[in-house]
Amino acid sequence: MTETELTETARKSAKPIADEDSSFHDKLRPLQLAELLDDGLIVRRLSVKNEDVVYVKGIFEASEGLCAMFAERGGDLTIVAPASRSLELDVLLRDLVGELDGVLDAGGC
Repeated sequence: MTETELTETARKSAKPIADEDSSFHDKLRPLQLAELLDDGLIVRRLSVKNEDVVYVKGIFEASEGLCAMFAERGGDLTIVAPASRSLELDVLLRDLVGELDGVLDAGGC
């Protein structure tokens, strides 16, 4: 068999896991943010234009463990960080809001 034929055979025989047990997905429910947090974490919500999400993610990734970012819908971002780094995060978020015309929720900085 050629490499192409082997690849095609493998693709045809592969089945998604969900097809084997669709009840698995029925048992899952989305976790609420409050279920994931403890006293050592803070949450900020930032809204930016959709096209700015990748830029914001790049800034956070370059900030060496400052926070984790979750994009819920388009440019609606949830940012979670250790409470010990809240001042650093709030300064960065204020800079991003000014630079990108973003909106920070009332609970953030």
